[in-house]
Amino acid sequence: MSKRQLRFPAAVVLLLISIGCMQAMSSPREVQLVRPLSEIPLCLGIWSGSSITFDEKTLDNAGVDHYIMRTYYAPGHAPVSVYVGFYSHQRVGHTIHSPRRCYPGSGWEVVSTGKAETPAPGSDGKHLLVNRMLIRRENSLQVVYYWFQSRGRIVAGEYREKIYLILDTIFTGRNDGTLVRVSTDAGTAPRDADEVLQAFIGEFHPQLEQCLP
Repeated sequence: MSKRQLRFPAAVVLLLISIGCMQAMSSPREVQLVRPLSEIPLCLGIWSGSSITFDEKTLDNAGVDHYIMRTYYAPGHAPVSVYVGFYSHQRVGHTIHSPRRCYPGSGWEVVSTGKAETPAPGSDGKHLLVNRMLIRRENSLQVVYYWFQSRGRIVAGEYREKIYLILDTIFTGRNDGTLVRVSTDAGTAPRDADEVLQAFIGEFHPQLEQCLP
């Protein structure tokens, strides 16, 4: 079989996948939270939090259905900023926005990107694999962790999440999704900031899992 003949079936498969995805995206099944995100405690171990709300314009641009945005404080640690955005179904113009693209639009310079492992409480020594960014704006340096927790999966890779989104939309009719982002000031010691974020996630993540479908 020639290369030309091989290309034709592959093109047909891609076309069918695209059509199926478009049809599914036009009428996705809305999925509800198990518990409201607001029920995640403001007091988590040594951490005490306060909530922040979006203005209408920001909320409309985000296209999110449910969210929390908080700052948590603990003695001897820099504050930790937390954002969780849940989409009951994603559609054109209302999809998860990657922090990797949002921060530069807000005036932050992305110094470095990579992956980090953070302990997953109660998982017998397993770890969560998350995205890690070091960002800078003027004299401020921050470490940011973020990941996608969608349809029963925890995914760091953005392209992998897109592939799962397409497959789940076609085969299950679900395209709900959640973005989780935590960040803290890095000062002059980014590795110390990593330890702070990992300790905080250890308290926060078990509570989050009780809310997500």
